[in-house]
Amino acid sequence: MRISQPARWIALTALALPVFLRASVLPAQENGIGSGVDPVIKLEIEYAGILQDEGLTEYAEMVMKRIDADRHPEARAFLKVLRLQDMIRRGKWEAIKAAIKAEPDQGGQETWAMKLALADGYFAWGMYDNAQSEYEAFFTAFPDGPTPALNVFYRDSAYKYAQMLIRMNKPAEALKAYKRVLKAKLEQHVERQARGEMAELLLRLAQEAADKTQRQAYFKEIDDQIGKLIWIQDLWFGKSIVIMAHVRMLKNDVDGAAKLLVEYKQQLDDIDANLRAEEARGGEPLSRLSPMAQCRYLVGVMRQEEAEKLLADPAGNRDRAIALLAGDLISTGKRAKNGALHEFYRVFVDYPNTAWAADAGKRAKKVEDILIGLGGKITSNITPEKLQAVQEAHLQTARVLFNQGQHEKAADAYISGLEILPDGDLATAGLGDLARCYIELGEPILAEMTIRYLGERFGADEQRSRKAGDELLRLAALYDEKKNTTDRDRTYQVFFDRFRTHPSAPALLVKTAADHFDARNYNDALALFRQAETNYPSSPLGVEAIARQARCYSEMGEITNEIDVLQNRYLPAVSKVERPGHQLVNGEFRLGNAYRKVGDINRAYLQFKSVIDRLSTKPSDYQTTDEEAAINRALLEASLYYRAMGYPKMKAPEGKDENYLRLLAIQSFLKLVEQFPKSQFAPVALSQVGAFYTVMDKSVEAEEALRRLQKEYPDSPEAKNSYFMLGMNLLQIGQRTKALEMFKKMFSGEAGRYSPGQILSAGEELLKAGEAEVALTAFETVIAASDDRSGVEPGLLNKAKALIGLSRLDEAVKALDELFARFPRSAYTVEASRLQSAAQSKMAVEEPDEAVRLARFNAAVEAMQRARRFDTSAGVRASLDVETARIYGRKAEAQEKYGKGPKVAEYRGQAAFAYQGLMMFSNPSDPEVRPHVEDAYNECIPILIEIGKYEDAVEDCDSYLEKFPRGKWALNMRNYRNLARTKLITEVATPGPATPGAGAP
Repeated sequence: MRISQPARWIALTALALPVFLRASVLPAQENGIGSGVDPVIKLEIEYAGILQDEGLTEYAEMVMKRIDADRHPEARAFLKVLRLQDMIRRGKWEAIKAAIKAEPDQGGQETWAMKLALADGYFAWGMYDNAQSEYEAFFTAFPDGPTPALNVFYRDSAYKYAQMLIRMNKPAEALKAYKRVLKAKLEQHVERQARGEMAELLLRLAQEAADKTQRQAYFKEIDDQIGKLIWIQDLWFGKSIVIMAHVRMLKNDVDGAAKLLVEYKQQLDDIDANLRAEEARGGEPLSRLSPMAQCRYLVGVMRQEEAEKLLADPAGNRDRAIALLAGDLISTGKRAKNGALHEFYRVFVDYPNTAWAADAGKRAKKVEDILIGLGGKITSNITPEKLQAVQEAHLQTARVLFNQGQHEKAADAYISGLEILPDGDLATAGLGDLARCYIELGEPILAEMTIRYLGERFGADEQRSRKAGDELLRLAALYDEKKNTTDRDRTYQVFFDRFRTHPSAPALLVKTAADHFDARNYNDALALFRQAETNYPSSPLGVEAIARQARCYSEMGEITNEIDVLQNRYLPAVSKVERPGHQLVNGEFRLGNAYRKVGDINRAYLQFKSVIDRLSTKPSDYQTTDEEAAINRALLEASLYYRAMGYPKMKAPEGKDENYLRLLAIQSFLKLVEQFPKSQFAPVALSQVGAFYTVMDKSVEAEEALRRLQKEYPDSPEAKNSYFMLGMNLLQIGQRTKALEMFKKMFSGEAGRYSPGQILSAGEELLKAGEAEVALTAFETVIAASDDRSGVEPGLLNKAKALIGLSRLDEAVKALDELFARFPRSAYTVEASRLQSAAQSKMAVEEPDEAVRLARFNAAVEAMQRARRFDTSAGVRASLDVETARIYGRKAEAQEKYGKGPKVAEYRGQAAFAYQGLMMFSNPSDPEVRPHVEDAYNECIPILIEIGKYEDAVEDCDSYLEKFPRGKWALNMRNYRNLARTKLITEVATPGPATPGAGAP
């Protein structure tokens, strides 16, 4: 017969033997153990230890200095260990090891005492692996037990080592450690505790042993220990009786177990009564040490199992079974309190802090169900307060198991405890701890289920929502500590969805959204900012969330959405604020800037004008701090500049020509320079004045503006590159012909001498502006004029870019070949390889000759491989993987265009395989990798559908939506999934025409 073992097996220490509660450095006097220490010195050491415990390290040192170690050499080890204690408390492990290493005799007893103190320190800090190494080194050095001087250190450390091994769930090794304790000279009560705990541990090992021979060996060892405990009627005597009964039950000797418990019932009752009396006097939960808990549990188990056998037998005595479960029927018609149910109730309610309470509760429920099934009626007087006490004790046991690293057992214990009062005050903390167990066990689904249940069950509970919300925040912090941002964000989302009224929710929601924004996860940031706007519409954070949504759209390049948010939600919300201040002008400026980006100059003008009017008339109405005043000044400068830039792009009033608007622009620019001469826009404004006068053929005025620029702002880029800036300004206002004339003068040297670096910068800006042809001239000028790689290397790279922009791909490849030939380890290797790969694959797509086509595609792939070898960072590799997959896609496109045949499907399969490699084996939580993984999904799934891999397509769509629920391609994924499912039904599930079999007529 096997009895269900309660979840916790930990030695009963604290209240039975205080010496094992703390790291004692004091020698005991009883039985002569450590009697060589002078009693006065002993008191001094004890006093120093107390001072250290109170954090009074300096005073402890003063006491230790009073002890003359030369006169009392027996105190040296204790003094050295005491001096280590302060460093141990602060975790200064290197300093401790250095102090030990400095000891002259590394094999001496004082050194070993210090090493044991280090091991005890590791144990106290939970650094079990470090502690185990130190303990094992010591016990290996003293296989036969300690020297007299080391007896106290040996005893305490052997005991602590046993406790640590139990926490590490290594019971067999813990048994060896207990045996080492017994090798020390022990006081009687210390020896009895060690033997009693050994017997309990042996009982656990016997019950878990699968081998019969091994079990019998454990039984013999239990008998040996019990034989040394049974002669003194104390707590360990009572425990010995119960352990003996438990062993008999494991041997299927139920009658022998029952007889033993009946025979010694009076002594067990006396022990229990004494413990309860002490508990009432001192307040300590001494009843948890009572052997009666296990005794009653065993009696209940024996009665339950006998009753179940009777009920399973058709000829069994039904009344006897009921009596065993509910108690004997007495003359009053009631039941005596001797049934299994009563015994389990007593353990469950009266001994909630014991290891037997939880299993007793489960068995009581099972017995209740049996009796109800037999037509019985259950009445219980267990109060909710009693149930909560039991739950609290059981959750505390679970927490100890968790702290010991026994997460699987802790999870079972938490579930048992939570079942007692699922909606009680302790349930929120219990569920939080249960989720932590699952996280540590690597069970993400169970952890997520627990987290979601915690949110759903207590999010709307007014009394408990605060505590439940706190638990979720702690769980999110645990995920963050483990660098698991995906599950952290899921936990935060449950918190944001379910705990809107939690005091931390508004600020944390906006902060989390801002973190996503900073990581460039703009879709995730948008979703959270929208939630903040919805949840807290009237709060300042809600208004801020609207502004941040506009910022997301701006970064994503979705300017029309940015305009919609600013115009229809942000500015109306700001206007409702009692004193909108800086927020209002900032919003108007941003809206004007957005209109400017989409080319709606008239609306942009109105917004910039509003900002100028507000900040020029009553600036104090729109700022409350020096910081806001500085920002507003910058907004005013920018508004003046952009308003001026917009004039020439507007329609001139009737009867006015274009020069009218240009003059307005010039006046506005000059006003900006006069009003804000130190503005960053001032030199640009003067450069623009020169550009407008140039367009108006007013060369004198233009030259004057450029001279003023060079005089007043000599260090500005505009002054140093005045002709270049003038040319760029002309481009901005649509005067391309005049702009090109300026650039040609600049590159030829006609406009003065410009360095290769300046010409290179000019070419790069022209390339950005889409002027590839004139930019090419700049780069060729740089290459020809440069004597070193600082000009030639970037010149060749940019020349290739310009040639690609002009669709002169073959020439671009030659420029890149020259770059690699001249600079094999170029810093531009990755970028140049990308360009070369793109050029080769684009040419290959249009190449009818198969041999040439394949050679170009192979060259494109080789270029990607070169880039991968050069830069192994995760983000770059992910982007290169996507580009490689695209090459295979273009290969299929070209094959379909020119070659046809089965290779089309083969190349598409290669493309899909390349995409899926990135999808399956990359880390989507890495912000550098994430966008490329999303692109891989979006580009792979249409290929899967095209080649008939509909199930794979559906699976990958589901995978994307799970990883990126608010991803930029989420809508595409849903559409692809619907399409793939439709294809599955129409093309796969629908049978085709029957094909006659061989031999059919």
